[in-house]
Amino acid sequence: MVGKFLTIVFSVFGLLFLSSCIKEEFPIIETIEKSGKWGLNIGDSVEDVYGQLQVLGLEKNFNQVSVLYRKPYTNPEDVRDALPYYNALTMERNDGQIQRTYFELKEEKVLAIHFGGGLLEELDHWPLEVNSEMAIAVGDSIEVLYQKLLLLYQQPSYQNYILILPGKPLSKDYDSDMGNYSEWGFTFFVDKGPSTNGRSTVRLYFNDEKLDKIQHTYEEFEIVR
Repeated sequence: MVGKFLTIVFSVFGLLFLSSCIKEEFPIIETIEKSGKWGLNIGDSVEDVYGQLQVLGLEKNFNQVSVLYRKPYTNPEDVRDALPYYNALTMERNDGQIQRTYFELKEEKVLAIHFGGGLLEELDHWPLEVNSEMAIAVGDSIEVLYQKLLLLYQQPSYQNYILILPGKPLSKDYDSDMGNYSEWGFTFFVDKGPSTNGRSTVRLYFNDEKLDKIQHTYEEFEIVR
């Protein structure tokens, strides 16, 4: 029988964990439209808020912020300026086939390449069927990555791919394009004891590139091992 508690069953390394909301008063939802919370100040600019998030991320142990409702890109020119501010780029087919290439970026170079459908395999270059002038390789600089993307997108077989940026890593500097989006989000967890976890889900709303509202949803879950 399904009780009043939500139960989620999942397996990690062969162990069974049960997670359920443990108190009827959860979730607790608060909306902040004055002053601020956690050092995030209502009325501050998007760039100032990003700096505040970098500090808060270290305190609350989260390392990225989601830029909500950002759509995939269809042209390499659209991501060129953003690439130095991110740690990955995904190139994905847009014709119904499940196929993607994940470029891991570090220190403005391609650190690793992962390719496939459901399961990804690591490659030293991609695509495999093109010459070295066009194939993106581990060790390529971000500028070389961009130039090779331009070449690939000139080929009919690659024009149906889309480009996807991940969540914004807080370890990197502010990306000015983030100011074009009015909603950001992040989540962090709080250890409430040996069998209880707290989860905070936060949405930041901006108006005219200033922080207008913070919405915080807090829940607690019992962990049974």
